[in-house]
Amino acid sequence: MMVKGYVRPDGRAGIRNHVLILPSVLCSSETCEQIAAQVKGAVTLANQAGCAQVGDDVQQTKRTLAGFGMNPNVAAVLVVGLGCESVDPYGLAQEIEKSGKPVETLVIQEAGGTVKTIEQGVQLAKKLKAIADTQPRQDIAWNQLSIGIQYGDETTSTQRAAMPAVEWASARLAEQGAIVLRTKEMETLTIDGQLRYGEQPREQGQYLMAGGTSDAEGITGMIAGGASLILYATGEGNPVGSPISPVIKVCGDPELMSIMGEELDIDASGILEKTHTIPEIGQMILSDIGNVTNGKATKNEELGFSEFAIHRVLPSF
Repeated sequence: MMVKGYVRPDGRAGIRNHVLILPSVLCSSETCEQIAAQVKGAVTLANQAGCAQVGDDVQQTKRTLAGFGMNPNVAAVLVVGLGCESVDPYGLAQEIEKSGKPVETLVIQEAGGTVKTIEQGVQLAKKLKAIADTQPRQDIAWNQLSIGIQYGDETTSTQRAAMPAVEWASARLAEQGAIVLRTKEMETLTIDGQLRYGEQPREQGQYLMAGGTSDAEGITGMIAGGASLILYATGEGNPVGSPISPVIKVCGDPELMSIMGEELDIDASGILEKTHTIPEIGQMILSDIGNVTNGKATKNEELGFSEFAIHRVLPSF
């Protein structure tokens, strides 16, 4: 299948064209929400970190936030800070600028308060949106994509149906040269390297990312690492999504599919019921990846689910 996407200045290809309103700290998250709500095509995230953090923890937060800004699904970024946080908004913007995309910065304490920041932010976001709209969709190769794999549980249906189908599909992607990130080590899989939480790989291959005790944390870390799309195997129906990267949910439990089918993308229950083989469901996953890459909305995108959770090394103080 021919796929189309957005090639960024750093050569990576995205499958969405978001303008990201990025809060450097919890204290600016609501301000970012109000800016994004007034600009069609802008998205934001609920950052709960960025203040009262030190050492490895603040570095991990910086790496994760910068990774979201540099993710190829993002065309342009407006960083909004408060002005006294651990994560310097100007330093965050400078890191994102290394990807070559346009970046603007606002600091609430310097802009004259929250109301003035929102007013200025809306104007800057509209300017960035106009730039993003000039980005053409063009043919891209599979080896320009980065895919994240998340396993949400170890139920029987996930282990015997959803996971094998996802592994079959991800193996085909890896054969085509796509970067494949994952948070769970598979005994039968050859890993090309290990990454810190939110770290971006330097070359193609399959990588194991550290950190992430929940599905939202794992997905957040892989997107910070550059994943433009997530494959998520679940037997429990976790509705987790993402602000910037589509999440394709694969479920092998026939009962759960009957209950939550409107929230799940791929029905893999035929593997358990012996009406479909693993390669057949795997091929369905690949076809859906192609369609989503070409613009089809996943169920979490239709529902507006946009969870964001940074894995913390230490508790806040």
